[in-house]
Amino acid sequence: MSVDNGVVYLMDPPSGMIRDVNQRAEYEPLVVVSAVFFPLSTIAMAVRLYTRVAIVHKLSLDDYLMILAWTCNVLLVAFTLNMTNYGMGKHLWNVPATPDIYPNFSLNNLLAAIFFCAATGLAKGSILLFYLRIFPMKKAQILVWVAFVFIVGYSTASVLVNIFSCHPVQGSWDLEYVPTAKCVNRPVFYFLQAGLGIFADIMTVIIPIPWLKTLMLPKRQKIGVGILLTMGAS
Repeated sequence: MSVDNGVVYLMDPPSGMIRDVNQRAEYEPLVVVSAVFFPLSTIAMAVRLYTRVAIVHKLSLDDYLMILAWTCNVLLVAFTLNMTNYGMGKHLWNVPATPDIYPNFSLNNLLAAIFFCAATGLAKGSILLFYLRIFPMKKAQILVWVAFVFIVGYSTASVLVNIFSCHPVQGSWDLEYVPTAKCVNRPVFYFLQAGLGIFADIMTVIIPIPWLKTLMLPKRQKIGVGILLTMGAS
């Protein structure tokens, strides 16, 4: 926190930067990306459910996990876009820590982080459970379960750390508690979370590769399946 002309801001400007209280919020790319890819994910989810319900006549555990992942993604998009009403798209040193801005921005940011961790973990878990259905080989099953346990563990831990990142919990968004709250080192946590997420992505992508050759499909179709699995896992 810093004070400038009697107004409290979230932080001091970095060396060489000047505070611009009239900075225009630049959140258009966020809105465009959300407007393009959220409908696409919704269409993909609808096609999947139609196929499983109307054609296969059966929903599996991986389908339920993907439904939960999509639901968490809906909430992630909602809370992220809502932050544009409270300073999203501006440098933090230009955002005043007023009672009508800071708590709303911080709480929406916290909720977005929670649902991001949940959505990505559930989606990867769904993909891994799908692997169990198409790769029945023992070694493949063991690798998939190891990856599944790892992803469930780190995703659950990420959600809990986000929720309880400050003591008391309100210290993450309530100005009354911020000055005295004890919080985790968020930059370190975010870097660790990103590293584990990348590692989980790599695991999810490479696990099926050795067993693609066992599929009873022509070579070109195997390549196509491999590309689709890689795109889905990433």
